[in-house]
Amino acid sequence: MRFSSLLAASTLCLAAANARAVGKRCTASSSSTSLPTSTETPVETSTEPPVPTSTESTETPEPTQTGGAPSGGINPAHFFPVPFKKAFTTLPKDQTVPQESDVVRIELSDDALAVQKVTGGTSHDVVPAPGDAPEGTLAYQSNYPKGSYNPSGTPRGGFGFYIGDPEGFKFEDASHLLASYAVYFQPGFQFNKGGKLPGPYGGSDADTSFRCSGGRQEDRDKCFDLRLMFRKDGMGEVYAYLPEVDSNDVLLDIPGSVKDTTYGFSIARGAFTFPTGEWTVVAERVKLNTVGSADGEIELFVNGESKIKAEGLVIRQHNETTFRGYHFQTFFGGSTAEWGSPDDQSAWFADVSAAIIE
Repeated sequence: MRFSSLLAASTLCLAAANARAVGKRCTASSSSTSLPTSTETPVETSTEPPVPTSTESTETPEPTQTGGAPSGGINPAHFFPVPFKKAFTTLPKDQTVPQESDVVRIELSDDALAVQKVTGGTSHDVVPAPGDAPEGTLAYQSNYPKGSYNPSGTPRGGFGFYIGDPEGFKFEDASHLLASYAVYFQPGFQFNKGGKLPGPYGGSDADTSFRCSGGRQEDRDKCFDLRLMFRKDGMGEVYAYLPEVDSNDVLLDIPGSVKDTTYGFSIARGAFTFPTGEWTVVAERVKLNTVGSADGEIELFVNGESKIKAEGLVIRQHNETTFRGYHFQTFFGGSTAEWGSPDDQSAWFADVSAAIIE
């Protein structure tokens, strides 16, 4: 897949300014691993709501105490904005995080993150992080060719895979989870109508969990998928696949939320905006409900600040439904060409982290 000479020059410039490590090639056809590839799935669409002027927020877990921001454009404290029991991170080891002794340090690689179900025909190279990321930061690079708009279209853009359990950490042990990473859209990135970004997922078993996207209706009561989305002009939201129960309509009380009975539930669209040419740290806190009760919670922190909070939710309806890992997916779309990337462009994803709160 070749990009325009303009994008190539921009990428070379970024690499020259930020090259601090040797990049690794991670593709669906890589010979270093033998990972199963996912089957092609339908792609979600949704309607456009009014942009909210505010979001509802109530009492949250006490934020982690942080010091001043370090040199570079990523504050490591933003990955863990609330206290936790155990965590992992791919942050460089010289970047100190809250509760350092409770954090397992791993490398950013498919092997270390137990990656599986890689979308065929896409790549996710590990490269030196661009911009003003701290020295030694590595990132997955996502390329969106002009006109790409879903995982199965031509040309193919973005990437998709599932992150499992790194050594020393089990997502299934959590009933209350924090999932975080940093994202960087190249300067002047054109968001068009929008696209998908990574988030945690789960279900009653592995196979059911993998099927909780793409407009699927079967077993929606046995899984959840809580990716993020960027929208027009970089507006952000939580894009949630949840059990289809009336109690989850409480989400409509949050400005900017839209219920789509075929695809995902857009939560608080426009509550924050993704910038271009800067790093943004997103940390999604998810508390599973007690089965039979609507007491689940979803909260999104952006650069350490709570921007979206939803309570009184049914995230699962069965005790065996639990966290399974990250649905680490990004693409433009939408399922029609009008969603396509306006140009050849790229984004980077660094410092993948997660924590067990309870």
